Amino acid sequence: MGQRGADQPYRGRLLSDQARRDWITGLIGAPPRDIALFVQALTHGSASPHHYERLEFLGDRILGLIIGEWLYELYPQEPEGKLSARFNQIVSGEVCADIARGIGIQPHMILGKQARDDGATDSANVLGDMMEALIGALYLDAGVDAARDFIRRLWKGRVDGIDQAPKH
Repeated sequence: MGQRGADQPYRGRLLSDQARRDWITGLIGAPPRDIALFVQALTHGSASPHHYERLEFLGDRILGLIIGEWLYELYPQEPEGKLSARFNQIVSGEVCADIARGIGIQPHMILGKQARDDGATDSANVLGDMMEALIGALYLDAGVDAARDFIRRLWKGRVDGIDQAPKH
C-alpha cells in the first residue's frame, strides 16, 4: 500500500465507527481509554460543534515539545538558530498533512457534506490540523510518554532525513 501524494485526491469510501475504532487502536498500539477524544480529533467543524480545533491547539504544543526535545538530544552542539530551522521544517503544516495521509486518515475523517464536497479530505490545512488533534487526543488519553512514542515513530523518517540544518 503506497502513500498517496498531495496531488492525488482521496476518493475512497467512508468507514464505519467500528472500522474507525479499529484503525485508532492499530494506530496508537492499544485500545483508547476514551474513544470520544479520538472521534472529536477526526471531526471537522462542519459536522459537529464538538470538533478538533481545541485538540489541535493542544496537539500542536505537544508536537513542538517532543520534536524540540528530540532535536535537542540529537544535536547537542548545534546552536539555537540551526535547531530552530530544523524544527520549523519538521513541524510544518505540510509535513503534518503528509504524515496524516501516510497513516490513512482520510476515510476516518468526519466532515459535513459541504466540507467533503469542497475537498476537505485533501486539504493540507485540515489534514495537518487533524494530525495535531490526534496527538492532542493521545496525550489526554494516554499521557506524554505515549504521545512521545507515537510522534517519534511517525516523524522518525523526517527527523532522520534532515542531515543538515536548512539555510535561512
